[in-house]
Amino acid sequence: MTIGEMDQRFVTELTGQYGEGESVSLANVAMEDVCDLRNGRSFSNSSKDLSLEQEQRLLKVLDGLKKEIPIQYLLGRADFFGLKFKVAPGALIPRPETEELVDWILKDVAKEWLVQSSRLILDIGTGSGCIPITLKKKLPEVEVISVDVSDDALRIASTNVLFHEVDVKLMKGDVLAGLPYFAPDSVDIIVSNPPYITRSEMKEMQGNVLNNEPELALFVPDNDPLLFYRNILELAQHCLVPAGTVYFEINSLMGNQMLGLLDQYNFRGELRKDISGKDRMVKARRDL
Repeated sequence: MTIGEMDQRFVTELTGQYGEGESVSLANVAMEDVCDLRNGRSFSNSSKDLSLEQEQRLLKVLDGLKKEIPIQYLLGRADFFGLKFKVAPGALIPRPETEELVDWILKDVAKEWLVQSSRLILDIGTGSGCIPITLKKKLPEVEVISVDVSDDALRIASTNVLFHEVDVKLMKGDVLAGLPYFAPDSVDIIVSNPPYITRSEMKEMQGNVLNNEPELALFVPDNDPLLFYRNILELAQHCLVPAGTVYFEINSLMGNQMLGLLDQYNFRGELRKDISGKDRMVKARRDL
């Protein structure tokens, strides 16, 4: 079977489930990854024969897509900020919205930090490691520590730390139980993309997310949707340097509630929309 024939099979068999446009996109991603088309698809690729191994792997990907398994998990990798990360069901798939959060941090650091050495960034909720690893790649002089409660997530992140050859310290810890090992006035930036989807929102979620990505990293109780933010702000009051900053990714429905919470903890908040126009990020500084 040729690449072109397999490509057409993907589109034909997936269109009823995903729509034609998404099916074409999924086919492109699968062909480029499995067939190692480093410079992307081209007309000349279509007539190339697939090896038996490639054909079997692509058929396995096609079968997984029919079962609504995210293509990132099927391929074992995801792109984030121009970098490739290994992913598996024990950690969330990196999202473009989170890239915007990282970009905000990097732009602020470029404007505000005259010296990068002896600085510490704390990431809470490691996941695949995409946030701390990207920050370390872009800010090599800065110490980066990342904490997660999940052994699966820490294992996946450790693989990515080794793959990218960066010095990011990974630690197991539960922010809801407190993180006692950070000294007062020791952290310059705290960044977190914590669980923020309420249980009542589950019915609106796509099956490929709901049935595959880890609940531990997604959901919060309906009666306490800002649970993680409150605990992180309590930690920030203890360990953040006087001019330090907190950056959060948030539930797009809770922008005003987040600003109110920041005010309760004497933080000045700035709310920012993502590329889709949804309230998605906040930046906060402690009022002195």
